[in-house]
Amino acid sequence: MNAFNYSFKKIPIPTQIFLGFSFGLLNLLVNSIAVEILKIPFYMDTIFTVAGGFLSLPCGLICAVIYHMAEVIIKYGNIIPSWFGLCSITVALISWLGARKEKEFSIFKLLLMSVLLIVIISTEGGIIYDTFYASKTDFVEDQANNLFTFSLLMNKIPLLWASIISRIPVSIVDKTVAVFGGFFIAKYFNTSLR
Repeated sequence: MNAFNYSFKKIPIPTQIFLGFSFGLLNLLVNSIAVEILKIPFYMDTIFTVAGGFLSLPCGLICAVIYHMAEVIIKYGNIIPSWFGLCSITVALISWLGARKEKEFSIFKLLLMSVLLIVIISTEGGIIYDTFYASKTDFVEDQANNLFTFSLLMNKIPLLWASIISRIPVSIVDKTVAVFGGFFIAKYFNTSLR
């Protein structure tokens, strides 16, 4: 049996809401382990957003919002807007659209979704950084990303393009893991909750 031969079935609204909240907190846990403990240069903050999006749009959107609200409260001790939350909302939407469109997944289709997310989220994240954060002296993004952006700036690449291009290497790993991991997490929950 093909592990990717799967069609997501609708789950009850209360379950979607519960999983959205739970997945948002699990994203925070995975991100904290990856960034704070393991010190790996990947965000690992959208695995459960993808899973939520595969299950339902409300589940994915709740996950995205809860993750970013919890992140800013824990990191900054305040409720301030996290414009990068727009990237997570985009991830939830694309995952949901992919799950609605596909009746049978394949490695190729999941890789295609990964590439789509890499391009869209790198572009969206670069625009958000350039628009809202580049001029803030108190904002420090991931050091590997900062180093790559700075290298591009030193080579006369405009800030917007440097912000977009610097995200691509991280997104290649980050979004591929998120799509494949999210697919299998969603498949597990969707099968268990039927």
